[in-house]
Amino acid sequence: MRGLSLLASLAFIALLSLGQTNAALAAIAPPLGLAADFAVLGASAVTNPGGVATVVIGNLGISPGPLTAITGFPPGSVTGGTLTPQIQGPNANTVAAQASATTAYNDLAAEPCNTNLTGQDLGTVGPLPPGVYCFNSSAGLTGTLHLNAEGNPNPVWVFQIASTLTTASNASVLFDAGGGCGDVFWQVGSSATLGTGTAFIGTIIAEASITLNTAASLSGSALALTGAVTLDGNAVTLCSVPPPTPTVPTLGKAFNPVSADVGSNISTLTITLGNPNTSIATLSAPLTDTLPTGVVIGSTPAASTTCTGSTATATPGGNTLTLTGGSIPAAIGSTPGSCIVTVPVSAAASGVYIDTLIAGALQTSNGNNAFPAVATLTVLPLPAPTLVKSFTPASIPEESNGGISLLTVTLFNPNTSIATLSAPLTDTLPLGTFIASSPGAGTNCSGGTATATPGGNTLTLTGTPVSIPAAVGLVPGSCFEEVYVTAPLGGNYINTLPPGALQTSNGPNTFPAVATLTVVPPPGVFGTLSKAFNPFSIPSGKGGNVLGVSILTITLTNPFRTAATLTAPLIDTLPSLLLIANPPAAGTTCGGTGAVSAKAGGSSVTLPAGRTIPASGSCTVTVNVTSLCDGTYVNTLPIGALQTDQFSNSAAATAILSVVK
Repeated sequence: MRGLSLLASLAFIALLSLGQTNAALAAIAPPLGLAADFAVLGASAVTNPGGVATVVIGNLGISPGPLTAITGFPPGSVTGGTLTPQIQGPNANTVAAQASATTAYNDLAAEPCNTNLTGQDLGTVGPLPPGVYCFNSSAGLTGTLHLNAEGNPNPVWVFQIASTLTTASNASVLFDAGGGCGDVFWQVGSSATLGTGTAFIGTIIAEASITLNTAASLSGSALALTGAVTLDGNAVTLCSVPPPTPTVPTLGKAFNPVSADVGSNISTLTITLGNPNTSIATLSAPLTDTLPTGVVIGSTPAASTTCTGSTATATPGGNTLTLTGGSIPAAIGSTPGSCIVTVPVSAAASGVYIDTLIAGALQTSNGNNAFPAVATLTVLPLPAPTLVKSFTPASIPEESNGGISLLTVTLFNPNTSIATLSAPLTDTLPLGTFIASSPGAGTNCSGGTATATPGGNTLTLTGTPVSIPAAVGLVPGSCFEEVYVTAPLGGNYINTLPPGALQTSNGPNTFPAVATLTVVPPPGVFGTLSKAFNPFSIPSGKGGNVLGVSILTITLTNPFRTAATLTAPLIDTLPSLLLIANPPAAGTTCGGTGAVSAKAGGSSVTLPAGRTIPASGSCTVTVNVTSLCDGTYVNTLPIGALQTDQFSNSAAATAILSVVK
């Protein structure tokens, strides 16, 4: 970690001490010094791919790296900064800014931790009140982190992260009540990476590098102490950019809500026209906002404006909002006059959409806007439909004994729009199971028909079209299909519908649906163990004889129609003085993986769990054994020695080996 700036750090620690009124310390915003002027500050490089229009509002700089290490500007743009020029290489400003950022980093690291969140996803812990939150290693954010000032007029949130900070695609940070981007600080011990489409808030100070993936946005600062800042079509807006002295009209814009699911009329775009002058500002040209690709004008309500004498025009499905004629009210004292234009917008695909009105877009009798207006809309993908299946009852006798079970496949739709099937849903039964002679196939899905043939192995849902009801609030809509099934032979039958089996207008299912049907064989049908020595008599090696070796064979038999998997190791312990020969030559014909364990000179052989016995078949385990002492050796595997997912042996297995002089 970088060395502390002694005087600054001592002063900050003193401030911490003065602020301690309870057992826990309130979070304190560190002074940023000259670093407060920079929206982006890199150490080794600042890059933006060619052809990608990143927008940085605030200053951009580098130190100690050279000015030539700043690439991609243009097409990237830097506006609204307080320094001239706004893009700065290593100079007195950037050197001082890096020093200030380092001091702030160390000040943040020194604050006492109120709550340790190690191992938790930031998207699952909110809403978080002001405080100091720490991670002993890395931190991640999936979904939305909610921050709530809880009535604190001066809230501060500090996040101390010992290693990396990473956000998933389309993650976001939101204020539920109170707070602003200048109140949130991220002290990152390694590197920070904002995932594609992330909408992030706060000042990030990273020991190494900072990366903003495609279309990620940051309301705050990206300050890298030793590495690079990598951008890719982003919007970075500095919290502390002071507003310009109001001499010309201004533009502001915002989406409400800033994040919404794919759909129609998902957010309202509001453009605010401000006039700081005491004389009315009359529009001298139409003001046209062209929406980013992928966002279109919604259908209702129609575009409207409060600007005197103006007309707002926007065609549903189009991509432009135009304000024609009229004027912006005059300022009253120091309070600027203002009016707004609003329109609903829609988006058919998820993504992060940056809407920009450039400097000069608003042309009036009092001049043109000097700074761009930027708003970001995050559109989230629709939650995927899901499938669930079950057998009722889950355990039945064989078909010859009247065994029958009702298979039910339930389709869930978590979206507030109806999900229409775009392809038939077909469930293929596992081998050995069949549609019952009286199928009773049916469905309550609107427009659907469930089809199943007696003796067949598929249940198909079709229709023109088939639909799943929309969710009501947080309760998903659902419907089902069902059919009776049976099986002639005992076993465990696993029925699976894979991801993508359900295809709808709201997307496919992303997780499988699995159910198991247990078919119980008639009484008296069990799996078995048997064993034998070959030869059954060997010399002990005494009296000049050659030491004899016998092959011990253990046979595992499965009478069921489905393969049986060992759920525990099968261990055969030899009688005293009977040993594993050298070499053991241990092996098995049982399926699966995992070596047979038998050590020369040892007294046991083990078949590991996970090995399989074929359906309606058998497999063996073999090993060489010997003994230096003559005698009769009785080798027994007891009842229950063999444990599988289908059965255990109900009788002991015994073999006898004679060892003679």
